[in-house]
Amino acid sequence: CVECEDVAVRRCHDCEEHYCDADFERLHAKGRKSRHKWVRFPAYATVCVECEALHATRKCQHCQENYCDAHAKSTHAKGRRKTHEWEIIREELPEVGPGEQAWTHCNSCKVVLGTDPCDDCGKYYCDACLAQDHKVCDVVLDAEGDPVNVTKDKCSQCHRPATRVCEQCELSYCSNGVKLGEGCFETTHKVGNRVTHSTKEHPRMELIRAAILVQRHIRALNARRWVKKILKTRHR
Repeated sequence: CVECEDVAVRRCHDCEEHYCDADFERLHAKGRKSRHKWVRFPAYATVCVECEALHATRKCQHCQENYCDAHAKSTHAKGRRKTHEWEIIREELPEVGPGEQAWTHCNSCKVVLGTDPCDDCGKYYCDACLAQDHKVCDVVLDAEGDPVNVTKDKCSQCHRPATRVCEQCELSYCSNGVKLGEGCFETTHKVGNRVTHSTKEHPRMELIRAAILVQRHIRALNARRWVKKILKTRHR
């Protein structure tokens, strides 16, 4: 750690320094530093052979050298090195006793332990990825309690954003061309038993409507604040 003699386990990308948990939290609790981007790495992690600053995340099976993500790409972008195979350097999973839940790696970075579960999708992330890369989960539970991807789900035919779901096929479809009777659902349900299939609204549409209402509310609040600010300046 740059501040004390404890082992560093975090790197701040903005400060370009390594910290222990306590000093990082202390120095990044307020102000601009609270918005700094950071990454967690295992204690006593191997350092990149090129920059000697970032922790190594990959080992080249041919060069037998350890690299950070950036230098793994830059040093193996051309020539024969482009075909080299890689091994991801992961934190060792702790052993567990009988009946205990097994440890897994972070679902996002795949390098350090997944210590914090997402309340929506149930997957485990390291604290850095959960706080920065997984602030809003793209999975929510539907009426039956089943997980549904609401932000990334696309039409099963054209890959446009999905707006409806076939209740029988359970496949997602867009609304493109619906008014002309040539939508993706209509064209794939012209013959056979599929003619009797019906659709329901995709779960993501309700969230989109809610997001629009929130945005309108925020704009209205900002407009009121702006008017109050103007009135104050006029009365001075």
